Amino acid sequence: DDSSISEATSSLSKTDFTWSPGKFRLTPADKEPKITEALSKVHNKTVLPCKLIERTQLQSQNSSRQTILIKLDTYGASELAYVPGDHVAIFPKNSPDMVESILARLHNAPPADQIIKTEILQEKSTPLGSSKIWEQVEKIPICSLRTAFSRYLDITTPPSINMLKQLASQATWESDKDRLENLANDIHAYEDWKHERNPNLVEVFEEFPSLRVNPTLLMTQLPLLQQRFYSISSSPKAYPGEIHATVAVVKYNTMGGVGPVHEGVCSSWLNKCDIGETIPCVVRMAPSFHLPDDSTLPVVMVGPGTGIAPFRSFWQQRKIEREMLPPPTHGEKQGWGEMSLYFGCRQSTVDHIYESELNACAKEGVLSQVNVALSREPGKKKEYVQDLLKKNSQQIFESIMKKGGHFFVCGDVGMASDVTTTLSKIIQEHGKMTSEQAQSYLLKLRESNRFHEDIFGVTVKAEVTDKARDQAKKAWKYINSTNKSTRTDEVVTRIPSAEILIQNRKRRPPSRNRSHNVYSEGVPLYDSSDSLSPEH
Repeated sequence: DDSSISEATSSLSKTDFTWSPGKFRLTPADKEPKITEALSKVHNKTVLPCKLIERTQLQSQNSSRQTILIKLDTYGASELAYVPGDHVAIFPKNSPDMVESILARLHNAPPADQIIKTEILQEKSTPLGSSKIWEQVEKIPICSLRTAFSRYLDITTPPSINMLKQLASQATWESDKDRLENLANDIHAYEDWKHERNPNLVEVFEEFPSLRVNPTLLMTQLPLLQQRFYSISSSPKAYPGEIHATVAVVKYNTMGGVGPVHEGVCSSWLNKCDIGETIPCVVRMAPSFHLPDDSTLPVVMVGPGTGIAPFRSFWQQRKIEREMLPPPTHGEKQGWGEMSLYFGCRQSTVDHIYESELNACAKEGVLSQVNVALSREPGKKKEYVQDLLKKNSQQIFESIMKKGGHFFVCGDVGMASDVTTTLSKIIQEHGKMTSEQAQSYLLKLRESNRFHEDIFGVTVKAEVTDKARDQAKKAWKYINSTNKSTRTDEVVTRIPSAEILIQNRKRRPPSRNRSHNVYSEGVPLYDSSDSLSPEH
């Protein structure tokens, strides 16, 4: 019958995409889809085009770091609607120089700009017997090799053990082949090599110069280039049809500072691309990091460095609401709740991003307090945001415990841990509680969605060293110890230096009142392993 025929014509087994010579091929194609259409299909989500309309350097030229504010035109797309606290996912583009280096090492490849499709030889079973046919590999859209390595494939993450095994078959020197096989067969040697060198694909080719790689191997075996998440730094009421993001430009030397320079894929692209460039985007809601519905409640915001990013959307929202709406009332409470910011940077004249905006908001009463901690100010003692919280401990206690306010923190995991410890001590001291009672109260704040966190997994410019591994382990330990009941269905497979990949895995649904997110450049981190590799 029809059902039997349908079952018989299915594949003999689940498709095996392991590479071997002759299993895959590249064939000419006529037309490639638009980038956003292709990304939507590859990642199974609606990716929409935005236009880069403005880029501003936020730090002084004398700073050793770079932070930029980018402004994107959403073309009014309803799918890109957001509220303050949400995140924008940006699909980046790899470095053109890296792409050129990879194209130069391909063997028997079609022209770099020829439109092609990738096909796999499949065995099918029919009522008349089995047969082999070529089918398109859906992982990679119809495109040129140049586009594939630029937009769809991850060429910066250190190759996996399986990839090294496959690359060994492409080496023409026995010394290269032996070394690759040794790395692939010795997990300890592989881990040492990966964490010492943190090599991208170009550096692997440089280390093993005899590699001449079949393009189908890379097209089918490299992981997909993933989106990067950033906290949105604008209010839709203040800037309708726009999305702003505060981006730390990642750039550092590997091997403890003496190795090659690595750059963040997305942050470097956003820093270098032309104004008018199409930026593929998705908006993701972050309901656990939204302002309270009751605007009479106090709000305390803690965000050193680029941790200030989401709070720009908060103060912009409050500013325009104060201009457009009468003072709110909620029961017996009247008037706008206090909004206090605790910001930290190195030097006031170099790294104090958004200083003019903050001063204006303080002058207008939008922000009741702007507290700035300076860690490297000439002639002054080092000071961090947790030090300012201690100084204002009575006010923090009044805002959170007596007035029912909300506490927001955004930044790296070390800072977040210190801030949480400081807040616990404030509650313990002014609430006359024991340490255990203060911890219990903090847990209740989380469960009632009044304690909100966006946490960077690993700080920017963290080299691939034991310290980075320790930071990663600390992040995971911190997450588990502070919020064990809020596991989610998204799992991070590695913690990068500032940009993190997300992979879906079926998990227990998250708590409805989740208020604990961990981010790197705005990317949530909910799980990790001990073998962590950086992303650039």
